[in-house]
Amino acid sequence: MLKRVVFVGLTLANLATFGAAVALVLGWPVHLSALVMSLAGAAVLALFTSPRLLPAESLIGWGFAVAAGGTVIALSRASADADAMRLLYGNVLAISRSEVVVLSLIAVAVLVVHVLFARRFVLLVFDPEAARAAGVRTRLWSLLLNLTIGAAAAAAVHEAGALLTFAFLLLPPMARCC
Repeated sequence: MLKRVVFVGLTLANLATFGAAVALVLGWPVHLSALVMSLAGAAVLALFTSPRLLPAESLIGWGFAVAAGGTVIALSRASADADAMRLLYGNVLAISRSEVVVLSLIAVAVLVVHVLFARRFVLLVFDPEAARAAGVRTRLWSLLLNLTIGAAAAAAVHEAGALLTFAFLLLPPMARCC
């Protein structure tokens, strides 16, 4: 919210969905592929944006378009089973105990990172120029912030779907600021 790039969550959720869809087609582990794709996208968004060269909004939009289109293409190649449709829409009522445990562990890890580094993250997103002037390694902290968002999105997308995952990433910060 503070960075004014709210669609990072949607893009990372769609990248996770794309990774999972490719995994379904190739017979790879779905959760691992979703995590790898989402974290790779998070790293690209954190490390390769510059207001002068390539604005974050442009890269986010490009990533969203590639992920959404790639997911459609991959799912058209996959057998139309419930697992493939679950990637798009989720099914929060059919989550197994082991999936709840994994989601809980990732949520706790992300929460701990955000609590421990809250001041640094707020400085980074609220005023990156002041953070740089204060000696903060903004690319590194931006990478960590995006990786935590990417991990949360990748963990949630298979169970909740890309749209609900995006809503859960966006709505709580919006409720807090309004």
